[in-house]
Amino acid sequence: MWDGPAPVDSAWEAEGEREVELDTPTGCVVIRAFSPEIAGDFQVPRPGVYEGRVSWKGRQAADDQQSSLHAQLAALEGKTNSEAVFAAHHETLETYRIDLWWTAESEDDEDDE
Repeated sequence: MWDGPAPVDSAWEAEGEREVELDTPTGCVVIRAFSPEIAGDFQVPRPGVYEGRVSWKGRQAADDQQSSLHAQLAALEGKTNSEAVFAAHHETLETYRIDLWWTAESEDDEDDE
């Protein structure tokens, strides 16, 4: 969380980034993964509208690793416990950073009715 627009952190060495705007009238932010599971959640200091930047690194390496693991598991089909092989060889390579700063109060939805 930042008091104003976040400075770029040159030590982070992100592979990509995207500007975001987030309206959280409850102050709770839920992060979803590409699968149905929730990757995480957190409370922001105050409800409202936040601007920010999401950056990442390791996406391609994680995709390459997943493809390799699927190929290994296909080759082992019926020979061993596939889940154990996956768990033994899986590393967390993908990392995300979320920089947010508060910009305004949330819009009042009652005015729209």
